[in-house]
Amino acid sequence: MKKTIIILIFAFILCLSSCIKIDVNVEKTSNDDTSKENVTVSIGGKAEGQNEEEVAEDTADPLPKDGLWYAVNDLTPDVEYFVIKGTSSHKYDAKTGDETVYTCTPGKGSMKVESADGTFSDTAEYVIVSDDVFTMAYKYGDGKITYTYTRFDDADPDTFKFTSDAKIENAARRYYGSRTNHIPEFIYVESYELPKTAVVHLYDLYDGHTSSCDWYYIDRFTLKGKNILEEEIDLSSPVAEYWKPEVPVREELAQGGYFCGIVYLGGIDPDCFDFDSIKETALNSGYAEKYAFLNELPIGNFAATVNGTELYLVSPADANARVFIDEYNFIENYPIGLIYSGYTGTPFLLKCNYSDIESDVRIGIIDASGGHPNFSPYISTMDGSVKVTDEGVKILN
Repeated sequence: MKKTIIILIFAFILCLSSCIKIDVNVEKTSNDDTSKENVTVSIGGKAEGQNEEEVAEDTADPLPKDGLWYAVNDLTPDVEYFVIKGTSSHKYDAKTGDETVYTCTPGKGSMKVESADGTFSDTAEYVIVSDDVFTMAYKYGDGKITYTYTRFDDADPDTFKFTSDAKIENAARRYYGSRTNHIPEFIYVESYELPKTAVVHLYDLYDGHTSSCDWYYIDRFTLKGKNILEEEIDLSSPVAEYWKPEVPVREELAQGGYFCGIVYLGGIDPDCFDFDSIKETALNSGYAEKYAFLNELPIGNFAATVNGTELYLVSPADANARVFIDEYNFIENYPIGLIYSGYTGTPFLLKCNYSDIESDVRIGIIDASGGHPNFSPYISTMDGSVKVTDEGVKILN
């Protein structure tokens, strides 16, 4: 009976104790021997020989799996990427690619996050949703902001290289420009198809409206994807060798100190926008022999206003010049929109001017000597001769 009572008392103490060390004297009784045995029992909390850190590890939630994660939050459209390895977390801002390194220490339902540079330290509510999803909620004003993290690939911070939106936009500019001889006025990563795809919009503004050049759907980690026509593209591929003809007239322009030369090739139907027909007009103008490159001039080297009636050949003096042409409303005095943005200083055909009062284009050239004043070609109503609005442009007729 006495032994039974001792056992019941021991069980009662076991139920009440959660964080203490208990010394229990158990009396053993038998027909042969009666003795006391001192028994030490550790129940919960810190066992004998166990330090505070070991106790914390026993009670803390597990760390997220190593690998590549993306995070979105419930207050902003921002996307962040993380490479997690143990307690180390490398964060990459999707837009800029800026990297911040954090040390993460989990607790029970919490995660302490400290940046390596000492600029950030906070504790978030930490909830493990699944092996590949967890959330962290921080205090934010009078409420909180909750980030949802999703794992989608393996990655090691020692070898990982991140491609930001800014790098994708620059790669798209090089890729598109070198293949079309046109640099769109705007190139932006407009949205994401998570986890990997960046949606890139290449466009110009024309008369207050968006004029799309292309859409790219790019894997930000390989820079490969498709364009709007579902054609395979690779933004990491070398810059294309765009058409670079011999332009003998450049020597004449350089000797005279001109930054550009222009030839009037004749009048043209304002409703004609067929490139082959326009090129035929140029070849029949009487200048095909002097400007033999007209035979190979590609459609990427052609610009036109809506109702243009005059056809010009424009040749920048610098083979590496950048060229920009705005259609211009001279009546209300404002630019309508970009119609040409030459990636190289190659010659181009220009169909413009629907009125004999004033030119409807403004041509800008930037070359090795810097930017030059915008200029416009037109036919004089006085004598029918070709005129330009800047002395740095040579009329080659």
